Amino acid sequence: MDYIQSNLSKDEQIKARIEHSWAAITGPIIRMLFDMGLGIAVILLFNKFSSVILTNMTDGFCTFFTAAAYLIGAMLILLGIIFLGEGIITIRCDQLVLTNKRLLGRNGFIRKYTSDILLSHVDTIIAGNGFLGAFFHYGNIAVVSPATQQGGGIFFKHITNTMEFRKAVLDQIEEVKAHEREEQARLMQNAVNADK
Repeated sequence: MDYIQSNLSKDEQIKARIEHSWAAITGPIIRMLFDMGLGIAVILLFNKFSSVILTNMTDGFCTFFTAAAYLIGAMLILLGIIFLGEGIITIRCDQLVLTNKRLLGRNGFIRKYTSDILLSHVDTIIAGNGFLGAFFHYGNIAVVSPATQQGGGIFFKHITNTMEFRKAVLDQIEEVKAHEREEQARLMQNAVNADK
């Protein structure tokens, strides 16, 4: 069971959720290819020029230098794989949903950050995209409320449905405010009727 489903109250329904773009892993894929290419290049260049590099060195120094070259190459390849894993984890673990009462969010895999903001406490929701986001149809969403202003707000990136999600949040906020106004009017009417 995922985090969102396990944290819904009895009468709470999901109205909208963010959808991640494939662009969330393009940066990590590019970084992985660069790091892996660099690691392979280090190993290949060392193999090609090892006879020149190691000619005047002692056997112990040759062994150390060879091990260092292969270790650097292997670490660069491993670093590339780690960056790809980070992108995949972002897509799998970052969640933000709108319910009829609140916004529920979660970021992270090992260090998890959760957020739970009542719709009546949301100041604004910002949706935007940069040049690449406009070209590849994805954007970022930031939620600002009094509770999140100290921590910088809640931020999700590489979202395909930014404008639809923002509109759904604003519509649900209006619905919550209308319900609160009706409830206040009913309480005031009850108070007036009780005074009579």
